[in-house]
Amino acid sequence: MKEEETVMGLDFYATFEMLSIDSKNNLVIKLKAPAEKVHDQLNLLSAIKSDHVVSLSITSAMMSFERQVDSGSGELRKSYHRNGNNKWVEIDNGQTTLDLGNEPSYINQSVKITADVVDDFILSQRADYPDASFDPKHVLNRVAEGYSIDEIASDLGLTPLNLIDALNEARQYFAPYAVAWVDEQNGKN
Repeated sequence: MKEEETVMGLDFYATFEMLSIDSKNNLVIKLKAPAEKVHDQLNLLSAIKSDHVVSLSITSAMMSFERQVDSGSGELRKSYHRNGNNKWVEIDNGQTTLDLGNEPSYINQSVKITADVVDDFILSQRADYPDASFDPKHVLNRVAEGYSIDEIASDLGLTPLNLIDALNEARQYFAPYAVAWVDEQNGKN
């Protein structure tokens, strides 16, 4: 008879505290995460630890996107602000300087942000998402309540991979909004 496996999904953001090779040529990975992010699953995590061997998937939480900046003025082609109803909106600033010959005066600027900041934006701020069939806030709330990606995907009639893809697509969409939100919090707007 096959031993029962403990299977669970742990969905949380962590930082690498240490990555090294020990004297027995084993890879040692130490992650650090706020206890409140995993407290609902500590019993299951302890059960898995007692099995000694785990299968682990790690995905970088760093995201990047390109935004267009006017090469002359440095002004963003699109900006993100709260409107009068305290809802975040995208504003197209249009061309701010004349084209130089056939070359547009915009350059692409790479911007990085972590997925946890984007998730915080999605959970705490008001903004419309163009895909009305998918609600990223609902999914992130369920994750925060301790539901696994597998459970949420099943409830939504999706495969876990499709759910993760849809959530990452939403994160990518909201990343510029989250950057503007962080800038606003830091007094840069």
